[in-house]
Amino acid sequence: MSQVVFTLADAAALLPGARVIGDAATPISRVHSDTRTLQPGDLFVALRGERFDAHDFLPQARAAGAVAALAERATVLHWCRPEFVPYPCIEIDAGRHPVVEARLAETASSGSGPFIANHCRLDA
Repeated sequence: MSQVVFTLADAAALLPGARVIGDAATPISRVHSDTRTLQPGDLFVALRGERFDAHDFLPQARAAGAVAALAERATVLHWCRPEFVPYPCIEIDAGRHPVVEARLAETASSGSGPFIANHCRLDA
């Protein structure tokens, strides 16, 4: 990584409503919006225009060494990031999801078949 210009916390402080996910002390060397010339240590800014959406290139930005990304995709699509703790905390037997249940009810007449519940254990 080249010279550190600021940290992720510094960048977030410049953006109203921004929230740091991860290490706020992460050093950033440049702010960049093109994955083709991105360098390790850069903060990737995912711009969106009429003919492109740089959110589609988030995996490439990560692979190129971006230490963080400024993106709205998660907000727009209402995604959430699970937060894991270092000790056993959740075990689900025969888990079912309300969205899956609703979709199955909508498509029941299509003969899509029954939903098979899953077991899940999230622990350290």
